[in-house]
Amino acid sequence: LSKEASELLDGLAERMGQHHRYLIEVQGFTDSSGSQTANLALSRRRADAVVRYLTLQHKVPLHRITVIGL
Repeated sequence: LSKEASELLDGLAERMGQHHRYLIEVQGFTDSSGSQTANLALSRRRADAVVRYLTLQHKVPLHRITVIGL
């Protein structure tokens, strides 16, 4: 994750700490270059990086996160 992305996620995690009931949907995206199969795998890896950051750095429970590769 870039420094900017990490900072945005830090802000999200801070706001989530103020709520007891929440769900986070993480969507991974790519551009149209490359094959559909490769782009789907890349979008999933990008989304997984966000999930890892939120769960490891901010202790967001995994059951509160849904991941979608687009």
